[in-house]
Parts: sequence; structure tokens; C-alpha cells
Amino acid sequence: MENEVYYFGDGRLRDGPGAGHHIWAPSNGHVAWAHAAALRKLPWSLAELDGSLAGDPALADRHDPRHWATENQPEGLVRLHHRGGWTAISFWDRSGDSRYGSSSTLVASGTHTAREMVALLQRAFPAIWERITRRFELVLPVEAPRPEPAPRLRVAIPALRVAAVVPERLEIAELAAEADVVPDGASGRRVAVIGGERRGG
Repeated sequence: MENEVYYFGDGRLRDGPGAGHHIWAPSNGHVAWAHAAALRKLPWSLAELDGSLAGDPALADRHDPRHWATENQPEGLVRLHHRGGWTAISFWDRSGDSRYGSSSTLVASGTHTAREMVALLQRAFPAIWERITRRFELVLPVEAPRPEPAPRLRVAIPALRVAAVVPERLEIAELAAEADVVPDGASGRRVAVIGGERRGG
């Protein structure tokens, strides 16, 4: 895969005793334990991955951001995060672990939309995706569209009538039209006159 991808959540395919919440890497359609190696490179801490990214920041328990006691934790409400060249989507998920506080988080290198991250979750972790979507549908955040690059315009600029103050020894070259250098009676400086119009500085 061209993006480095990790899943944080319960690695079990159904509720019951088993894997627990860890960081997993894709492995032939299943998951492989990647907890220690991934934590060294990801821009989010374990505490952030373990529920903080899934919860509503306005309702966080400020003493311990992993516990979202005042939130009813609706499953499948996707929250999108970007940090340090990585993208994460996170949502409350009790499809593997039925306890409150259980969440799923997908982290991928690069900058992606929530929709792109969901497609990546489906491709990289199909068994986890099937477990999740048997229980609920994901609700994506409303995102502003990515700005399209500005078109390059070719603009025709009409010829301009230019007058410039000319230093004593400067020779005018590369002018588009013929210019006469004449003394300015008021100041004694010389000005370039193009197209018959004389302007002094």
C-alpha cells in the first residue's frame, strides 16, 4: 500500500474475550500487532488514540481526556484529525468490545478526507470493516471541498504610454516604441518621451 496505515481499536472480529485495544497493521486481510513500532512514529499519543480522538472535545473530562463521562458516545460518528503529515478518523465503536469508552481509529500517512479514510479502512482492514458495519453505519463529518488549483490565465496587456526620468548618462534601450530624451525646462532633468507625450518626475 502506498500509505502507511494503522488501526487502533479492538482487533477481535466479534464481541468476547480476545485481542483488546491495540495498534494493528494490515496483514492479508486481517490484523497484525504493531503497537510498539507504530507508537514510535505516530503523532498522537496512546491516550489520544484511546478515545480522545473519538469524543466530542466540548464534552471531555478535563482531568482525564480518555474518559468521556458526559458524552453518550454515539457509535459511528466519525471525527477527522490531521497532525504532522498524518490523518486520523476516529469514532465510538462497541462492535468488538461492548463496553463504553471503546473506539476505533484509523491512522494513515498523508493528508486525506474522511471519505478517503473510510475507503482506506475498508481496503486495509476488511474483516474489521465487516464487523463494524454489521452493527452500524458511519456518519461522516461535513467537509469543505478541497480547493481546485487556480487556472493559469494568459492576459494580453495593451501597449502603455510610458515616461521616465532618465539619468544623465543612461541610454534607453529595449523600449517598445521610439523615445526622445529631452530636457525638462522646469527641473533641468531629462525625461523620456514616448508616443509624443512628455511626463516629468
